[in-house]
Amino acid sequence: MALATHLIKIEGSFSQKWTEEKLREYVKQKILEIESFYHTDVELFRVQGNTIEVWVYISALPSEAKNITIGEWIKNHIKEDGIEVKGFEVKIIMSFLDPISEKPPQFMIYLP
Repeated sequence: MALATHLIKIEGSFSQKWTEEKLREYVKQKILEIESFYHTDVELFRVQGNTIEVWVYISALPSEAKNITIGEWIKNHIKEDGIEVKGFEVKIIMSFLDPISEKPPQFMIYLP
């Protein structure tokens, strides 16, 4: 995986027709849909009762990983009967851009 820049936390609930194994496969399928664009890695997959929590690391520019962008993707792509997204959060872990000017940082890495 590329260097992670954001962490996306998604919380939801599911009906009894979804087993933990089916949920794992479903999450894997949804992650693969964005893998080539965001370079993803699942950090946490937790099922307790009928709730699910998934944390996904991604590598993206700040303009690509805004709450509105992620929210729209969730709304348009997680529509299966018996699964409901209760909420999500996008956390910036690291940015290659200066948060004020959005210019690249002034450093260089030398690899001999």
